[in-house]
Amino acid sequence: MIPLSAKLPIFVYGTLRSGQCNYLAYLAHTVHRKFPARAHNHSMFALDVPVVIDGPGTVTGELMIIRAAEYAPVIAALDRLEGCAPDGSGLYERVPRPVRYTRPRAGRERVCQAWIYQATPVTMDRFRTAARVASGDWVEWAGSVG
Repeated sequence: MIPLSAKLPIFVYGTLRSGQCNYLAYLAHTVHRKFPARAHNHSMFALDVPVVIDGPGTVTGELMIIRAAEYAPVIAALDRLEGCAPDGSGLYERVPRPVRYTRPRAGRERVCQAWIYQATPVTMDRFRTAARVASGDWVEWAGSVG
């Protein structure tokens, strides 16, 4: 079991992705490196924001590697943004999951453990009428319904 204090990269799939509304406020000045990434065995649902849960499908996003000196404050800010409670009672929970990413010049896919903010049962109750994002790409989906 990976402790919540582990300094894993962060897999982002919605408003924290590059070019989205929360990227500039929370990550743009703290990211050391970022890579295109996918989380297999995840299902995505969306209303005004996306949520993911363990399930069939693949979610498209980015793997964010935060600068070491800024890691703790960034994680604390993201936990607040996502309503993440350590006991799992919040809107999201931060969980370690395998993520596949590609380094641009290396060309081959790699796998690492990363933090993913997943919906808790409380959140999924709110999303019971949400659309399933079959493509797993919220940016693409949001552009098509906006």
